[in-house]
Amino acid sequence: MRLFGCWPHAATYNYLLSSLCKNNRGDEAYNLIEEMQESYCPPDALIFEILIYYSYRLRKLDFAVKFLDQMVSRGLEPWLSTHTAFIKGYFHFGHYDEAYKYVFD
Repeated sequence: MRLFGCWPHAATYNYLLSSLCKNNRGDEAYNLIEEMQESYCPPDALIFEILIYYSYRLRKLDFAVKFLDQMVSRGLEPWLSTHTAFIKGYFHFGHYDEAYKYVFD
């Protein structure tokens, strides 16, 4: 792509990251995020949502919370689907009290 003078943008990175995560290639996904930051294409809300979903898939709830914190600290507003991911994740793992706190606190 770059050989033809076409630089990747957010949609390209979103697709690549999603594909890497779905295929359990977390190390490469992490490297891709580093590359995004270096190439003047900072991660957007969708990137963080993909990382949150992937964290739940790996049963790493603490990572999901960290990604949400990073998202907010960068001035990105979580989407409704991001909040839904947290609620579904808490319920899926039987953390009903945490789901309640997430919604009402």
